[in-house]
Amino acid sequence: MEYPICEICLKTGILCAGCEEKLAKGEITKLDVELSGILYRLENKYKTLSEIKTIKTIDAGDLVVIITDEGKAGVLIGKGGKIVKTISNKLKRKVRVVEETKDYRRVAQDLLAPVRVVGINIVYPPKEEPKFKVLIAKQDLPKLPSDITTLEKILSKMIGKNVILAPA
Repeated sequence: MEYPICEICLKTGILCAGCEEKLAKGEITKLDVELSGILYRLENKYKTLSEIKTIKTIDAGDLVVIITDEGKAGVLIGKGGKIVKTISNKLKRKVRVVEETKDYRRVAQDLLAPVRVVGINIVYPPKEEPKFKVLIAKQDLPKLPSDITTLEKILSKMIGKNVILAPA
């Protein structure tokens, strides 16, 4: 597995000067360091983790989003969700695994599951930048993994566009 910090830092749990500098510059976050340590320890138990490269993490308070290579989310989730449950227990927060892709609908579906994404529209408000309006099934609103504002911020960070979540 490819980690954002070096193997020496992973083994010792103490950041070297190079990794400390990455953290100070904002290239990595404390959550990246914490998650790397957890995944490093889990790699001995779950050999399939060696196939994964964690791209980045997004910290949204009670929800952590792990963005990984396309096609590798299932490996990080694990059989029956074992790996992601272990990560969630160690971080003491909900964890979502999303694949890095240019398909906005797929990103929204991965993040919002089990909520159904009905459609995505582009809204062009006057004198503002276009916004992506993600329509979700109204009856699924109670199933959202976090509050709507937090999810809108996460989706906006992930796709690089303004996002609005709306019931359909």
